[in-house]
Amino acid sequence: MAVDYYQILQIAPSADLSEIKAAYRKLAHRFHPDKNPHSKESDAHFELIKEAYETLSNPIKKEKYLQERWLYKANHQQFEQPVHTPQYLLKEVLQASENISRLDVYRMNKEGVRDELLLLLAEERVSLLNNFGEISVNDAIVLEFIQLISVLPVNDRLRIYDKLLQINTNHKAYIIQKKEDLSSHLFWDNWKPAFIILIVVLLCILIWGTSLKY
Repeated sequence: MAVDYYQILQIAPSADLSEIKAAYRKLAHRFHPDKNPHSKESDAHFELIKEAYETLSNPIKKEKYLQERWLYKANHQQFEQPVHTPQYLLKEVLQASENISRLDVYRMNKEGVRDELLLLLAEERVSLLNNFGEISVNDAIVLEFIQLISVLPVNDRLRIYDKLLQINTNHKAYIIQKKEDLSSHLFWDNWKPAFIILIVVLLCILIWGTSLKY
């Protein structure tokens, strides 16, 4: 996920280590779970603050991050806003759905679509959904994904079904059923040529055997 750690810590990219530490202490104090009991949004933001600080205060991690950050900006790409809530992730999923709906299904880069959808189901995002426990939002995200992946090849759909099964949702049984149906379809697709060849061979043997009688 391309997140601007400087933006998270509310400091300039030129900030030195002392400024990074000061910004971290200020924000960590503000969003610490002890200061915001029962606020899952604050908990999520606190984790992002920690992630930003651990990266920018470590010379090796910082150097790697700065290289990636430079490449990202050089390609004129915008940084993603950190996902704080399930509602925000649902908004991202709906935006992806709108973008995909504009594509020509016969010309689209299906590998690119698959990678974008897998990014939306990255481990930290699935954890966020499960930690918040807003099942109605999780249900909406799952149903939207089931619609979205209909344009993808079977193997990619199976891979995404596995990701969806990691989400706490009322639709687990539905996901499992969809996955089983797809697996059966894949099995038939894989073995169909062999069955056709077998039938042709049996017909040839039958015809040959019949011709011998006459």
